[in-house]
Amino acid sequence: MGSANLKRCKRKQTNKEKVWKYIRRNKLFRVGDVMTVLDLTQAYIKPVLWHLEMAGYIRLEEVERNQYVERVYVMLKDTGPICPSMVNGNMYDHNIKENIDVDDASWAKEKQKLLSAMTQKYMTKKEIVESVGMNVSAAVVIRCFKDFKAFGVIEDGPRTKNKRTLFIDKEKRDELIRAIEQGLRPTRSA
Repeated sequence: MGSANLKRCKRKQTNKEKVWKYIRRNKLFRVGDVMTVLDLTQAYIKPVLWHLEMAGYIRLEEVERNQYVERVYVMLKDTGPICPSMVNGNMYDHNIKENIDVDDASWAKEKQKLLSAMTQKYMTKKEIVESVGMNVSAAVVIRCFKDFKAFGVIEDGPRTKNKRTLFIDKEKRDELIRAIEQGLRPTRSA
């Protein structure tokens, strides 16, 4: 059998590759549009966008009516045509040949911004987040606040005027800021 008779097999494009190409073409995109155009479910798209957001490749711009499909993201980091591999909180960017630990990617910069905004003993999450120009519904913000709670920086505070406040432990906040500045990964409180 001659080589002329061999058919070239072209690998079928994966859904993640389709998502990557879509957001590279549409730097500002709505989740529902990606789902509709690419015929994907919310269950499929959510972890893909979570990885990209946590790694700093995309940022949540706005949320309408608290529906996931109405979220609007903007692409921040287009490293090239090859879709990053994403599995269980880790990414590998084939374009820049770099492993990205999603936890480390979002660790220092966002946490430091949010911690610096905690200037009073009692504040709402919304006050803290909006003062640094972030979105309360962003995956990185949600992850940061989970960590703040685990590190003992925040606790549930009293309700005032139908708003839930957070108690901010300034000592623990300052410790965490120092640890971040020194490049350390502090351990969570017991």
